[in-house]
Amino acid sequence: MSTSLAEQLQRLAVPQTAALRRSDKKRASILFDVKEAAGISKETLFQIGCDGFEELKSKNPVFATFEHSLFHLVGKQFERAVQTAEANQKLDKTLKSFFYQLSPYFLMTAAHKALEWLVYRYHIHNYNKDDLILLILPYHDTNIFVRVLQIIEINDNDKWLWLQPLQKPGVHLSKHVLYNHAGSNPGFIQLLSDYVLGAIKEHEKPSYLTVLFNFYCATFTGAVEKSINLNDTHVVQMLPSIIKGLKSEIPDFCASAYIILSKILTKVTLSKKVLDLLIEKLTDMNVSMLNTEALLVMIVLYQSQENYKTMPDTAVKNLAEKKWLPNLLRELGNTGCLISTVLLPMLGSGIKTGIMEVSTDHGKTLVSNLLGALKLEEEIIHEIFEVITTSYKLKMSYPEKTTIWLKSVVETIEHQYPLSFDKEVGRIMKNSTDKQLQYQRKVFERIIENVNMKDQVNFFEKLYHPQDDIRKNAMKNIIKRYTSLKDREQDLLKTVLIDRLNDDNDEVFKETLKITLKSLVNILDMQELKEILVKLLYKHKFDKFSFQIIEKLVQIDGAHDDYEVLIAIFPYIMPCNEVAFRSANFLVQEFIPKCEPLKVLLNLIKNCTSQSDFNTTVLKNLKKIKLDHNLLMDTVTKSPNADDTTFKFTVAILLSKTSTDFSAKMVPIVIDNLKTSSVKFERGDKGFDYLLAIKRLPLAGYLNCIDDLIKKCPKQALHIYDFYQDGDFTNACISMFNFLLEGAFAPKTSHAEIYAKSLNIFLKYFALNNEVEFLLNYVTCDNRQATLGNKLRSLKSAHALLQTKKSFVSVTSESYIVSYLLVCLHSEHQIIRNISLQCLSRIVNLTKYYKQLVLMVLDRTEDILQDGEQLPYAIGCGDEEMLTNVLNLVALLNENVPIYLKSGIVAACGRIDNLELYKTILEYTMTIATTKNTQTRKIVTDCIEQFTTLMAKSTTVSSVLWIFITAMLKDDQSSLETISPAIMLLNKIDKQMFSAFTPAVQMKLLDLIIEMTTNSTNPEMLPAATKVFKHIDLDALAILDLLHNMRDVVSPKLQTKMRRRISVVPTLDILDTSEWRKATTVLEFIQDKKKMRNIDKLIPVLFDILKKCLDFDEQASVEYPKQLVLSSILHYCDKIDPTILPQNIFNMELVVQCIRASPNPQTHHHALLLLAKVASFIPNQVLLHIMAIFTFMGSSVLRHDDAYSFQIIAKIIDTIIPILVKERSKNDIVSVLRVFVDVILDVPEHRRMPLYSQLLEQIGPKENLYIFALLIFEAHVFNKTKEGTKRLDIAKSLCLEFSPEVIILTSIQLIDFVKSLPVDKEDYKEGDFLFDVKNNTPKQFRHFKYTLVLFASNLLASKELVNQVAKLSDDENEHLEEHYKKLIVNILTYIQSTSKVAENNANTPQAQYWKVMLHHTYDLLDSLNALLTAQMFLLVVKGLMTHQLNTVKRRALELLNSKLQVNPEFFSDCEQRDLYAMIPPLILIIKEVEKDSLDSDEEVIIQTALLSLKLFVRLLAAENPEKFVQILYFITELIKSNIDANILASAILCLAELCTHLRSHSISSLPKFMPAIIKVLKTQSKEEYPTLLLLSSVTTLQKILDVLSLFISPYLEKLLCEICNLTSKWQDADDSKTGPFVTKMKNIREKLGSSIPSRVLIPSVDASYKILNTKAKYNSIGPLMEILSESLTHLKGAEIQQDLPELTTFFLYALEFRATAKSSETIKDDVIKQVETCVIKAVTNLVLKLSESSFRPFYYKLYDWAIRSEGKNEKIITFYSFSYGVANSLKGLFVLFAGHFINNAATVLESCNTKNQPLYFEEEHKNIELLENILKTLNLVFMYDSHKFVNKERFDILMQPVVDQLDNTLGNYEARVRDIVIPTVVNFTVATGDDSLWKQLNYQILLKMRDGNPKIRMLALECLRDVCKKVGEDFLPLLPETIPFLAELLEDEEEDIEKACQKTIQELEKVLGEPLGKYF
Repeated sequence: MSTSLAEQLQRLAVPQTAALRRSDKKRASILFDVKEAAGISKETLFQIGCDGFEELKSKNPVFATFEHSLFHLVGKQFERAVQTAEANQKLDKTLKSFFYQLSPYFLMTAAHKALEWLVYRYHIHNYNKDDLILLILPYHDTNIFVRVLQIIEINDNDKWLWLQPLQKPGVHLSKHVLYNHAGSNPGFIQLLSDYVLGAIKEHEKPSYLTVLFNFYCATFTGAVEKSINLNDTHVVQMLPSIIKGLKSEIPDFCASAYIILSKILTKVTLSKKVLDLLIEKLTDMNVSMLNTEALLVMIVLYQSQENYKTMPDTAVKNLAEKKWLPNLLRELGNTGCLISTVLLPMLGSGIKTGIMEVSTDHGKTLVSNLLGALKLEEEIIHEIFEVITTSYKLKMSYPEKTTIWLKSVVETIEHQYPLSFDKEVGRIMKNSTDKQLQYQRKVFERIIENVNMKDQVNFFEKLYHPQDDIRKNAMKNIIKRYTSLKDREQDLLKTVLIDRLNDDNDEVFKETLKITLKSLVNILDMQELKEILVKLLYKHKFDKFSFQIIEKLVQIDGAHDDYEVLIAIFPYIMPCNEVAFRSANFLVQEFIPKCEPLKVLLNLIKNCTSQSDFNTTVLKNLKKIKLDHNLLMDTVTKSPNADDTTFKFTVAILLSKTSTDFSAKMVPIVIDNLKTSSVKFERGDKGFDYLLAIKRLPLAGYLNCIDDLIKKCPKQALHIYDFYQDGDFTNACISMFNFLLEGAFAPKTSHAEIYAKSLNIFLKYFALNNEVEFLLNYVTCDNRQATLGNKLRSLKSAHALLQTKKSFVSVTSESYIVSYLLVCLHSEHQIIRNISLQCLSRIVNLTKYYKQLVLMVLDRTEDILQDGEQLPYAIGCGDEEMLTNVLNLVALLNENVPIYLKSGIVAACGRIDNLELYKTILEYTMTIATTKNTQTRKIVTDCIEQFTTLMAKSTTVSSVLWIFITAMLKDDQSSLETISPAIMLLNKIDKQMFSAFTPAVQMKLLDLIIEMTTNSTNPEMLPAATKVFKHIDLDALAILDLLHNMRDVVSPKLQTKMRRRISVVPTLDILDTSEWRKATTVLEFIQDKKKMRNIDKLIPVLFDILKKCLDFDEQASVEYPKQLVLSSILHYCDKIDPTILPQNIFNMELVVQCIRASPNPQTHHHALLLLAKVASFIPNQVLLHIMAIFTFMGSSVLRHDDAYSFQIIAKIIDTIIPILVKERSKNDIVSVLRVFVDVILDVPEHRRMPLYSQLLEQIGPKENLYIFALLIFEAHVFNKTKEGTKRLDIAKSLCLEFSPEVIILTSIQLIDFVKSLPVDKEDYKEGDFLFDVKNNTPKQFRHFKYTLVLFASNLLASKELVNQVAKLSDDENEHLEEHYKKLIVNILTYIQSTSKVAENNANTPQAQYWKVMLHHTYDLLDSLNALLTAQMFLLVVKGLMTHQLNTVKRRALELLNSKLQVNPEFFSDCEQRDLYAMIPPLILIIKEVEKDSLDSDEEVIIQTALLSLKLFVRLLAAENPEKFVQILYFITELIKSNIDANILASAILCLAELCTHLRSHSISSLPKFMPAIIKVLKTQSKEEYPTLLLLSSVTTLQKILDVLSLFISPYLEKLLCEICNLTSKWQDADDSKTGPFVTKMKNIREKLGSSIPSRVLIPSVDASYKILNTKAKYNSIGPLMEILSESLTHLKGAEIQQDLPELTTFFLYALEFRATAKSSETIKDDVIKQVETCVIKAVTNLVLKLSESSFRPFYYKLYDWAIRSEGKNEKIITFYSFSYGVANSLKGLFVLFAGHFINNAATVLESCNTKNQPLYFEEEHKNIELLENILKTLNLVFMYDSHKFVNKERFDILMQPVVDQLDNTLGNYEARVRDIVIPTVVNFTVATGDDSLWKQLNYQILLKMRDGNPKIRMLALECLRDVCKKVGEDFLPLLPETIPFLAELLEDEEEDIEKACQKTIQELEKVLGEPLGKYF
């Protein structure tokens, strides 16, 4: 039976429970605030975690493995702090696995919920910090990362210290910080690498780990990037995961490895071993989709690792198997990738492998595949030849297939790359002294073994020889052998000829030209040959070779029709030297007659006899030449010789001076040729013959060509030309003008004049005497070629011309100039505006028609200079004359002037508010509105901006203004750059402007806006139109007809048919009608309009429209209109006073029907909001449909998880529920609450508490909260198997949302309700019980009552309620007092009734049920008591202690004990008298022990009362000990009486507490209770195990010793005996049954030894020793000696001297135990030894306290006591045993006293030797014990001898007896000799330290090696060996005499001895450092 005392002792035995008490104010949490989290119950958190876990399971079934571990019900009681290390390690492993699985889902809310439970229960933020941080790190840029990080405690020595700065501010971890840390901390790299590999291993589908792979890749690459010096440590930590990734089949992981590896390769140089491994993994590609990436990584590797040029054989094998490799390489090469870096090692290693491999063909296959598919660079060809010629060994013989393969490789290269092949062959085969090159030549000759190829090699070598003569001769040889070579070496000849034609040496070139044209045509393509010859002609223009080139060129077929050839030879018909003259004559004969364009010159120049004749004739007749201008320009644009100066000039001549048709495209070509020329200009005016010859462009001649081009242009009036229009002519004019203008304004050089001359020609030709107008036109033009600089130049030119103008030519001219200048004033560039104002200042006196306008502008000069936008303001403030000027200016809009001029005029008039002017502008604008370009858009925009209120007032439905408005609103198309006119106009219309329109225009305008918005496809229209409706003053009547049309619209299909039906169901085609769509748009506009007149007129028609919508069969299509209608009605109800409207217009049935018929949540929202609103002013309408509303809410809206839905529900609750409470009965309230209870689990968790709290607040928690709870219990009973206790947990949380008063009242009502229920269903009588007793089973009825009681108990016991009550003020507590009393009465009454029912059902099947019910009822009482204040608590408990029921009495006492024991501070505020008043009732309970018979319950009550009394003593006795003296007397008498053992144990513990706190006041009672306690100790020693009574007695004794140790001397002797007896009986501290007792007894012994004065303790120990010895309690002597030893360790100097005589006497008596024990045959030797050892330990402790002067007489006295007694007794054994113990403690100090027993020891050693008979003792075991004690003592003396103790005299005494022990065969002599004798001899040798004495000793040992006993010889040999090892090289003098003895043993008849001797000799050699074999 478990008692309160047993529970108390159990708590004392488990100290870890203290660690479990944690702060209730804050708790780490991911989802909640730390303070909020502390108030959330365990059940709630467990449910949150399980919800998240279930969602995770639905995402991935693998999470199910954690269902029975981390998320099991058992986990709710799990506490890590008290678990074993193994259990925690197992949990860590499970959590780590869970984290791995959770990684892909970490951002999900479900994951956060699951983690919340793990944080609460398993403290993962403390115990699993590393795994948790690694889980969240991939999401370091999210808010949830910050939240989790903030709950992790990071200390100063933590590896995660670098994350600590993020916690307090709650900021994200930046990539910069992450990468810097990774780059500087290799440990972090390894941690992350291990984590990634672990996650991959854990996941069945690692492809889910995309985020982790991305993070891994980004972090590693960032670390590499940020690391300044990437060291080997970083790389070593990264490589394992990289290598795993390279061979992984997971695409993301593999790709990450590729990226990281590429980054590393660019930053660090790796070793060849590592690179080989990486290449092997890269070539073994397991992810086919990443083949390209793998190849790219290899390219990066070979590019970055410059010293690594090979590839391992495994990689070659892998690549040979990849059939797709060549194609992929080719594709990469085509994209510009440098594949040569990887091709070199591939081919090189492949060739090496192919040459060396015998059984396989991997290398051969790889090389053949690559050569066959790729186009190789020259560098690679060179490398192939290098590898072949260096890898092929001449001295080796290779298989035939290898030789054949090599030949095929060479042939393939020769065929595919002849030039590179020839170059390499030339390099290898040329004569050289380089040995390596000679070797390569031999190899190559062996491979090819082909004479023809050798000849070709020599031949090729000469063609490319650096010496000109050799190349020339080689070329001659080609010409000779052309016939034989042309078929066989076609490609070679082609290359050679091209190269030699471009040879820099004239002789070689000349020799090459000797090849006939026919031969050239056979080798080269005709077109190719023509291009080459033309290029050569430009290269050798007018030199000695030009004639030969022309000669061949003109003979090519088609040359005379080729314009490229024509341009090239044209300069030669105007010869400038003899060569050119010769060429001209040749051309006259061979080319011009065949060239169609030049035939016109044939008759004119064929008779020319000199160069000048040719030049003059050609120049005069150039205009007769007519060319195809399209063909010519096409040739010019495509010509490869376009950069040649001669080409450019020739083209300019042909385009300008011939009669070729003009094309505007010519001008840019001529201009660009001059601009792009890199050759300097030459001014001169020399003839073309000279200019063609020089290598400079002739500027004057070139500009002359431009002049001619100008004259070829068609004449245009450029002063009014629209340069905005795009076209070739516009571009030509602009480019020419720009070119000439820039040249004319160049810095003052000779060139500027030439440009100016051409510019004048341009102006005169195009301006038509309107130069100023043209220049200003250019300034204002909108053309991207007209740069600001050129505009400035043009404007300055115009200003200069105006300076010379004396009057305007005409009115038109004046209008143009003024208008152009006004547009210039609108420029954004100030410098333009400034010069323009200067121009106006110049013409102010010249103008006749615009003088007032110009003067007005000049008056605002400063404003206009600062801002060009000021021009309209300057013009807009004039008078009538000014307006006349402007109207004249506006008249230009209708003339043929540039569009940008018109646009500028319109902009300039922007601030003139004149209707006539505006109409004029509008009329023009309407003509261009359909033209879509920048300028027209600008004009339209300006017109819209100029539309003002004045224009609105003047607008009629037939005016141009309305036409403009209509046109603009219909133009709704926008672009990326512009806004549509419709949008601009809508933005212009505001409240003021709209009001300015007439009503008729307003109606038309609204209708137009609605129509355009409805039909427009522009998404910007609706916002713009909405804005208009939002701001205008709108009358509802203006839109009422549109809504009526919507209500009355019928299907178009029915309009033409006769029908007599009264009503027709609307069809979906109605939705497409104009009426429906326009009305829908109207509803969109007005649904939230704030101000509108006549709103009340709209509500009836809106309800009609709603009804029409509900009449549709298909409701989904009309959801949006319904929402608009409902929203509009709701909005209008807020804007007007609904009470003024008839109630019948609010058809709530339609609204409810919307709820029922619609599946759309948005419609539900609007309907519910409207119901809530209407309920506030027409409650009866809503109450008619109340259950329909709430039933729908329960089935639909409550299940939605969005804020809007719950705002609506909240509004419904706030409006309807108060009405319901006020108007209806309790049954209706129950019905509504039942709706909410039924769906409580379906409501989203985070919405649930606020919603239900609001509901209960509105329904009246004080009166009706208990009804809600009862309905929850009912639902729980009916659905208990599905949801567990989730409903109850929610109900509890909801109750805790209210004040303590509400909770207490609810508890009272619940207890009243359960009391009112019948005991069983059979007792049911008709009544209103809420719970349907009649129609439910008895089991459900019992479960309902059980749930009610359990819930009430848990509610009152909740931490949240306790905290709330604790925060109440005194007044609030006083207010609750009556509620407490009432609840206590109810609970006690129910306890009483339940007790009776339990007694009545004791033998029925329901007995257990009622027992449990009674238990929970008690718990309910306990929970309530926990809420009481201290004073209230004492009052209640005091009353319960006198209760008739023992159970109640016991529970009261236990509650009291719990408070006193766990939280004594609870009573700190109580008055002392209230606490003391509790003691008398306790005494009365305890006195019941005097009754004749007690049942078990009564015994437990008395025990509990004693515990209560003990706790009160602990709380109060220290301050007022006098008040407890009588209680001490009472307890003392109680202990002395004959009472039950358990009660006695409790009484003894109470006595202990009294003694502890009363201290001196308890001395008088010692004589009364000490004998009783000693008696208990004596009686309990007979028990098998320590009992509870014994433990209590020992605990009490321990406390008595703490406070009264100085007063127990009268009882000390008996106390010592009993303590020692008990100690000897139970000594196993590891036994769970005896462990606590053994520990307590040890503490008591230590306390006795340390607290009892030695003068008191020593006599008591002496007497106790004698008693124990007399009673043969020998096992008890050891504990007694421990007590004495403890006392001796605390003695000080003076005390030692005082007590030494008495101690000496006692120890001499105790040490005689062995001697006296021989008289008793019952005492065994092991007992004697045990007792003697204990006594010696005690004596040794005394010795350690003595000085030398004190110890010496003590030791000598002990020696005399042992040695000089009569006869041979066993005291001598004791003496040497003692000496050994003291020597072991004193070590070197003992040597000082050893001389006293040397002689005796030598004698005794001889007497104990079997060689000397008789032995010292008759009993062999005594001799052995004595012998071993002496030897061990001597061994210690020798070992610690540092004072030259062993002199010659003592050596002589001891040497022989000690050495003779080697052959002493007494007992188990072999073990003794090895363990004791040999070490003693060795230490004796060392202590002697004299070579002469060593010789004697060594000789005696050697003699033992001749003993007849083989074992003794072996032992002596071992002794000799150990001695030699110890003395080392000092043994050398002893070696001569030792050798003979060793020699004898080498021939010993015993094989073991012989082997041992050999081994000994080897060891001696090692020690002595010289070989001993020579001595044998």
